[in-house]
Amino acid sequence: MPRTKRADLAFARGTMQLPVEVKGQWHAEVWDAATGQLDMQYLIVWRSE
Repeated sequence: MPRTKRADLAFARGTMQLPVEVKGQWHAEVWDAATGQLDMQYLIVWRSE
């Protein structure tokens, strides 16, 4: 994980980590947050292809 980022959960196996963000169905951004949080904050910056 990048040091300045924090996911709700992270699963790790060896050198690979999978960040997970959790939103309740009542959250206003439940359908948009995956793009804004995961794509923009983790994948571009951290070991993505």
